[in-house]
Amino acid sequence: MLPGDEISKYLKNFDKLPSLIHIIVQPPQPATTEKRKIEGLDEENESQNRKKEKLIELNTPESIVEFLARQEGVKDDFTKPHKLCGNEFNFQRKGRDETLHQIYDFIIERYIKIKKTLEEKKSVGDKSFHPVLALQATPGGGKSFLLDELANLKENDLNNYLKSKEQPNRKCLENVEYHSYIKAVNNVIDMLRNSIAICITYNGHSTYKFDRFVDENLERGLVMRILWSYFFDDKELRWGDFCKKFRTQLESLEINTAVKSILHHIECLYGSKRSVFLCVDESLKILSRDNSNQKNQDQINNFLINLYNPYQETLDYKEKKGSLIRFNFIITTLDAVYVRETRTHLGRDINWAPLRRLDISESMELFDKFTEELDSNRAYIINRCISDCNGHPRTLEKFYKLLNGSNTTLKTNNFATLIEELTKSIDTWFSNISFSVVKLALLGKEVNLERTLKVKGKDLSIKDLISTGIYINSVTEQSNVTSVIPTLTLVSLYYFCMTNSEDGNAKTVAKTLKNILLLEDYFDFRSNDGKAFESFHMNWELLYRTLHNDGMEINLPEIYGLDQEGVKIKIQRKEIVKLPRDREFPNNEICDEKNNIIKDLEKYIFVPMKSNNSGFEMVIFEKKVGG
Repeated sequence: MLPGDEISKYLKNFDKLPSLIHIIVQPPQPATTEKRKIEGLDEENESQNRKKEKLIELNTPESIVEFLARQEGVKDDFTKPHKLCGNEFNFQRKGRDETLHQIYDFIIERYIKIKKTLEEKKSVGDKSFHPVLALQATPGGGKSFLLDELANLKENDLNNYLKSKEQPNRKCLENVEYHSYIKAVNNVIDMLRNSIAICITYNGHSTYKFDRFVDENLERGLVMRILWSYFFDDKELRWGDFCKKFRTQLESLEINTAVKSILHHIECLYGSKRSVFLCVDESLKILSRDNSNQKNQDQINNFLINLYNPYQETLDYKEKKGSLIRFNFIITTLDAVYVRETRTHLGRDINWAPLRRLDISESMELFDKFTEELDSNRAYIINRCISDCNGHPRTLEKFYKLLNGSNTTLKTNNFATLIEELTKSIDTWFSNISFSVVKLALLGKEVNLERTLKVKGKDLSIKDLISTGIYINSVTEQSNVTSVIPTLTLVSLYYFCMTNSEDGNAKTVAKTLKNILLLEDYFDFRSNDGKAFESFHMNWELLYRTLHNDGMEINLPEIYGLDQEGVKIKIQRKEIVKLPRDREFPNNEICDEKNNIIKDLEKYIFVPMKSNNSGFEMVIFEKKVGG
C-alpha cells in the first residue's frame, strides 16, 4: 500500500492500467500517529491469529503432537532432557549410588505388586498401588543434580544396579522366588533403558520464570512445563516465549491428554511403546507465603492428584513386561512435612529416597584438581576447610569457586582467612542465624519438625529453617519426615561467632565457640603442648553449662556422653579461675592470681598454670542434688 503522493508518481509511468490491477489509495498518515496505528494493527493481527489458532482443536494426543511438532524450536533429540542443575564446575557424581538404587527399588516394588495383582485378576485401582516417589533436602543439598543424574538413565548405572541384585549362588539357582524376582528386576531395568526422561522445575531462579496466567492454575502450569520440556529445545524457545506463544491453545489441556500425547509421539518416533519418567524439581515452590498452612496443604494435595492421574491412567494392562508402567514420576521438596501430610489427606504412601550429605572422602575427591599439586601441609589446610563444609554440596561448590579464582587463595591464605572469605561469599544464606538456632543445633537433641523458635522477632519452625537453608538436614530415613537433630555447617558457626550482636548467653556462647574453633590450629600443627587440649576442654565445659538451664538436674556421666548411672548434680554456670604458677593445687584456702580467697567453689573452673601439674588439667566442683 502506497501513500497518495507516491501513487501519483507511480501512475505516470503507465499509459493504461491493466483491468485486473486494483489500486487502493491511502492518504499519508500524520507522523505522530503512524507508529501508534502500526502497533495497533500488530496487536489486532496477533489477536486475530490467536483466535484462528484457538479454533484448532487440541483435545487428542494426535492433534497435540501434530500441532507442536511443526513449531519452531522443536528438539532434534527427544531423549535429552532439559538440565536442572547448573553444575558450574562439572562436578562428578559422588555418594549418590545408594539414592539411585533406592529409587529403582521403589519402582520395582510397585511393578511386582501391580503385576502380581493383575495376574490374580484383581483391581489395581487402590491407592496403595500408586505411592509417590519423593526426596527432600535443604537448598544446595543436591536435589537438582540428583534428578539430572537420574534422568540421564545411564547404562552404567542400570548395569551396576543389576549386578547388585544378581547373586547367583547355588541356593539362588534353585530358588523359584529368586528367579521370579530377578526376572522382574530385568523387566523394569529394560523399561528404564527405554524410557524418555522429562525434567521440569518450579524454581523461580531457573529458566522457569513465574507466569501469572500459566501458574495461577496448577494443572495448566504442570501441563505447560511438561510439554515445553519434552518437545522444545530450551536454547531455541525459552520458557517465557513458549508461554506467550501457546498459552491460549493449551490453557484447557488436561494432564492425562498431555502425557498421552507424549507417549503417542514417542511411539510414532521410535516405532515401539516406551515409558516416560517425569522428574519434578522444587515442588514446594508452588506454595505462597501469603497462604495459610491449610491452603498450602490443599495446593500440594491438588498438585499430587494431577501427577497421580496419568500415573494410574496410563497403565498398560496388556503389557506383560516392565513397560506395563508407562509413566513414573519423582518430586523433590525442601519441606518434607507438606508432602508427608498428603498421606493423611489423600491416603497414599510416600516412598522417600535418601539424599545424604557427602562424607569427607567424597568431598575431598571433588578437589583433587587442586590438592594433587599442593604439598602435604597446604593440602591439609585445604582439606580442613573442605571438612568444615560438612558435605553440603553448594557450600563445597562455593569453596571450589574461591580456590579456582585465585592462586593466592589456593596457595597462601591461612585457614582463618580462607574460612572468612568463604563465609563472606555466602553470607546471604545466613540471614536467620541467631542464638536460638545455634543453641538448638549444639544441644544435639532430636526435635519435631513443627517446633518453632523465636528468630530475630519471627516465629520460625524447624522445617522453615531447613527449607531456607539454615539447617542442612535431609530425609535419609523414614523417621526424618517427622523429627530431626538440627544440623549446621561449621561455616555457619563461624558466621555466628563473627556477626553475633546479642548479649547474655548468646555473647558467651559466641565467644566460647570462637575460642574452641581457634584452638583447632594447635591440633592442626600437631602441637605437643597439652595446654591446647586443656583449653579446649575448659571451653567445652563452659559451653555445655551455658547451653543448659541453671539448676537443671542431670546425671554427671551424661554430661560426657556416658550411658551409666552416677551422681546427680545441678547444672551451674561457671567462671574460669587461674591458679598461681608457684603451686600445683592449694591444700587449704583457694586463691586466684591476685590472692583473693574464693568461696562457693561450685561456681568456678580452676585451671592450674604450673607446667608440671601432675596430669590434671582443671578442677571442677559440682553441687550434688540433695546435698
